[in-house]
Amino acid sequence: MMTKKTLLPNISLLLLLSAGVQAETLSVSDALLDFEALVGEKVTVKGFALKMGDMGFLYEERGSMTALMLDDTGASRDARKYLLKSCSAGCNATITGTLSNAMFGKTLVVESIE
Repeated sequence: MMTKKTLLPNISLLLLLSAGVQAETLSVSDALLDFEALVGEKVTVKGFALKMGDMGFLYEERGSMTALMLDDTGASRDARKYLLKSCSAGCNATITGTLSNAMFGKTLVVESIE
């Protein structure tokens, strides 16, 4: 099924990101599929966030097992509090951050949450 917004081809997306242009919001699956090309880039990813104590995940959707790990240690106190209070049972979230290869897996280092 095609959506109104489609992901730009990798080369176009990388050119936009390198020029400092914020491209469209990515799905979790698109971020994972293009992860190696996007490591170190600032992206916005939309999904279903779940925060369990110190661990956080951004899933494709509720009930999905497709996920990015979330690292909110450098995020603002308000962003961390939002994840703890609003996403302990899960919440829809659009998160902006930098993709990173962390020790435990593919990670989105959280900068802000909408």
